[in-house]
Amino acid sequence: QFLVNSQKTLFPHHALDWAAMVETMGRASYAPGRASASLACIKNLLNTQQAAFPDYRVNWQKVVTEWAIEDAGRTKESNTQRFHHDTFKCLIKFSVIERLNSLKIEKLREEILSDIDTLRWFVRYRKESTETIYSKLAHYEQLSELK
Repeated sequence: QFLVNSQKTLFPHHALDWAAMVETMGRASYAPGRASASLACIKNLLNTQQAAFPDYRVNWQKVVTEWAIEDAGRTKESNTQRFHHDTFKCLIKFSVIERLNSLKIEKLREEILSDIDTLRWFVRYRKESTETIYSKLAHYEQLSELK
């Protein structure tokens, strides 16, 4: 809390690069035994951004999609990947949660969350899985508006 207050007081007009901070923490998830620690840190960072800087919006869909596309073009070596697959799955959930909550039909929300849990998030499948989630969500949002 001290750091957040200091940031707001000392640099009130400076926007933090939340995506870069998440990416930096994500890279740490490939150290042996660090995936869960990195994920916990990323969740804490995302919660801090929402709570302390609610007016600052990050287009997480755009950021996560770019990461998925870039990762798809990388080699399969873990040190070239940004995120452990479980961490990437968490970022997908985070990026869609507000939109999911706005869907009027609970069954549609549950289906997308189930898809996120069952789709493959390894680097090889990341781009396709990401596109599947976002396109399905956009389709369900259109359906929800019609009801």
